[in-house]
Amino acid sequence: MYTKVQLNKEKTMSYHKLPCLTLILIIAATIGFTPVFVAAQTTTLSGRVTDAETGEAMTGANVVVVSPSLTESRGAATDANGNYTISDLPVGQYDVTVTYIGYKTAAASVSMAAGQRRIIDFALSSEAVLGQELVVSISRRVEKILEAPAAVSVISSKDIEARPTLSPADHLQGIPAVDIVSNGINQKNVVVRGFNNIFSGSLLSLIDNRIGRVPSLRLNAHNFYTMTNEDIERIEVVLGPGSALYGPNSAGGVFHIITKSPFGSEGTIVSLGGGERSILMGSVRHAVNINDRIGFKVSAQTYQGNDWESVDLAEPTFIIKGQDSTFSNARNFDVKKIAGEARIDYRVSDDMTVIVNSGFNQATNLEPTGVGWAQADAWKYSYFQGRLLYKNFFAQAFLNQSDAGDSRLLRPNIYSPIVDKSTLSVIQLQHGMELSERQRFTYGVDILSTRPVTEGTINGRNEEDDDIDEFGVYLQSKTALTDKIDFVAAGRYDKHSELEDPVISPRAALVFKPTSKDNFRLTYNRAFSTPSTNNLFLDLVAASQAMPASLAPILGPTLFDVYGRGVPETGFNFQFGTDERAQMVSLYGGALFAAGAIPASNTYLPPDVNSVWPIIRGLTIGGTDDPATQALLDAILPAQLSETVPGLLLVLNTAFDADKPPSADNQPFILPSRAVANVDRIRETTTTTFELGYKGLVSDKFLLTTSVYHTVIEDFVGPLSIETPHVFIDPTAFVTALTGDITPRYVAALMAQGFDQPTAEAVAAGLVPGVPGAAEIATGIATTFGPLPIGLISPQEEQNATDIIVTYRNFADKITLSGAEIGFTYLVNDHWRIGGNYAYVDKNLFKLLDGIADVALNAPKNKYAVKLGYTDAEKGLDVNLRLRFVGSFPVISAVFQGTVESYSLVDLNLGYDIPLGGLGRTRLSVTAQNILDEKHQEFVGAPEIGRLVVARITQWF
Repeated sequence: MYTKVQLNKEKTMSYHKLPCLTLILIIAATIGFTPVFVAAQTTTLSGRVTDAETGEAMTGANVVVVSPSLTESRGAATDANGNYTISDLPVGQYDVTVTYIGYKTAAASVSMAAGQRRIIDFALSSEAVLGQELVVSISRRVEKILEAPAAVSVISSKDIEARPTLSPADHLQGIPAVDIVSNGINQKNVVVRGFNNIFSGSLLSLIDNRIGRVPSLRLNAHNFYTMTNEDIERIEVVLGPGSALYGPNSAGGVFHIITKSPFGSEGTIVSLGGGERSILMGSVRHAVNINDRIGFKVSAQTYQGNDWESVDLAEPTFIIKGQDSTFSNARNFDVKKIAGEARIDYRVSDDMTVIVNSGFNQATNLEPTGVGWAQADAWKYSYFQGRLLYKNFFAQAFLNQSDAGDSRLLRPNIYSPIVDKSTLSVIQLQHGMELSERQRFTYGVDILSTRPVTEGTINGRNEEDDDIDEFGVYLQSKTALTDKIDFVAAGRYDKHSELEDPVISPRAALVFKPTSKDNFRLTYNRAFSTPSTNNLFLDLVAASQAMPASLAPILGPTLFDVYGRGVPETGFNFQFGTDERAQMVSLYGGALFAAGAIPASNTYLPPDVNSVWPIIRGLTIGGTDDPATQALLDAILPAQLSETVPGLLLVLNTAFDADKPPSADNQPFILPSRAVANVDRIRETTTTTFELGYKGLVSDKFLLTTSVYHTVIEDFVGPLSIETPHVFIDPTAFVTALTGDITPRYVAALMAQGFDQPTAEAVAAGLVPGVPGAAEIATGIATTFGPLPIGLISPQEEQNATDIIVTYRNFADKITLSGAEIGFTYLVNDHWRIGGNYAYVDKNLFKLLDGIADVALNAPKNKYAVKLGYTDAEKGLDVNLRLRFVGSFPVISAVFQGTVESYSLVDLNLGYDIPLGGLGRTRLSVTAQNILDEKHQEFVGAPEIGRLVVARITQWF
């Protein structure tokens, strides 16, 4: 008989086989496709084209051969790994030329003998030409950036090499429309065009076409990525939705890291560095070609440091573990990482390549979540990936795995471990077909299987019913209407196991290229984001508050538990009375049930003090040991209040700071911003964007990019928020009503004891010094019981008095926003370069959606960056100075709410090739983030951060 854990393990293992079987099929396919080479009187020329300075592969370089043996020239373009092959060449003498925009032409002569296979590699030297980078992340095939039908930014390996970082996300600083939040020295939240969040996964992050997020949690933990800085060939960032080709959860754009092939990047690279915050770092990368068909690379890295320190006053000093033991809940600010990966490229034939790679990472650091901060302790992340490239066909299967180690939440007052052994299994197939020079189709299939395994620590009661399966197909057409106008149309169909209906995602783009240096585009995208596993299945205690000891025997041990909950299929439905007020489950329900006043302890009651007055009355009378006082209170306190006294609805204030003076906003409980409303079953979020853009060379030295867009978001899923307010005694209304009830009874009781009526009335009115009057007695009861809630507005799916439900909801009101971005790069001369960008969005706070709650963009309306660069290639010197400005913005992200003040930062990057003779290339790189040490906070709840300087020595062998 299986236990729960065994069942989950069995469930997970069965789906592990999915990508493994696909890898077997890929390998089997290579055998079937492997050509049989027959001796012939022809020859083959092949090789690789790389950048002479960086050694990176050059995709799309033109290789042309001419010879008296040919009636016309022959040629080929290099593939994604920089490889080219020209087959079936007659015997003879050939002149070979290689051209690539922005690089000097290379040439060679070669004599080809019968049956011979010659390999000639070329290393091209760059020229200062802008806008000619090649990208793959927009159309999922190679194209020039000036021809792409979307806004895209590219960070080259040269720029990456110049910046020692602890997270690949640091390379995106200063890119137009990209919002980056630093939660520590290596923890970043990255989005495009806003809607940032704690624990964010809205930006589709890819590494070599593999989804990079943590499985199940859908967290973009960029510090979990396994590649080294030296292994990154380039980074592409697509601005705007991308669902038509990339599927669900690409509505916020695409962040794609592309690593180097072992072919053309042979050798060993060793890097050592360190810096402020006690940072020490090291990495090694080695690549070798076993022969002209098999290449292998392996890399590893490690670093450690001390994070920016911060506190969360909601975190207890000590927590309970086990029945009696307690231990310190102090934060561990030590940051540690160790990672490694390996990859094999096998060129089965001239037009077929099989790639198999795997990686592992283990990290220790603090990480903010929707229910407070978590301590990641030895959290492991690993993956396995296999790819097959054959002409215009691409297939891949990969498996992402997570193991949370000894990680735990920090807010609960009991030990709350995080167990996450979840997996994401994916199979993807894609094929491209050219019907003519003017018509190309791209189509494919995606299959995703998410298998959460949390052993009840995250998904709780949903552990046995939390699998997610997704299936999608897509088709894209690119038509050259004329030599200057392209029309792109795409459509996608997706089915999600937890959504009732399939989702259709269309895309259209019109691209006008009046010259080879100008690109105007008009695009329409409709993309969607599926509910995350947290949206659907979250079930954990985020915080707890014990009952005051004096009341625990009567009301129970728990005052409240804060439960993070996903939305069930039924939604959350509240009980409403005939007066349309939401009903409460009373904290006094057990006592009412014991007294026979209600049929069950969790019976719904009107949210009035009257519902619980009999218990308050009994506790008040029993609160004194003096028989005379008890008798008097029994006589003057009514069995039931004569007036209805509505309760006061208040919600737990997650931003309460006990160290600050009390105020309207700084109280343990505060007025809710909205009325109680049912929470419907969670739905997908749809994002529709219209965009007009331009990218072009105003001159050979001036590159200009602009975008103007309008976005409509439907069924937006808000952050975790409290949906269940408490019901408290309204002191003003209660004291007024109770005083009115006590006064005549007080007078009658005193007269029964022998007081005359005027004296009794004076006592009841509080006019006799030293004797409490009716109002004082009523006020005393209100003061005693006022701080304690009398009930909780609890949904029928829970129906208890202690579980505060923090959950998600879709908003029916549409979110509309418009924005614009502009950027430029100007080459002053061969050494100096100036660049800058500005991004604007017209709204960053959306008030009372559905009349229920505010939603924040969690990003500024205005931000800009200015960059000045100097390069001296002969001396190996690069210097870059950048100014970044981020405007103020409101934050509403689960328990983190408030305002981030604007800040301006200056960053400095320095790179220098140290001339050490015959030791190979040696380079010193220095990155100084926030060099002026401007103390600032980039998100509510994040630490205050200052300057961070890191230096690194890299040696090439």
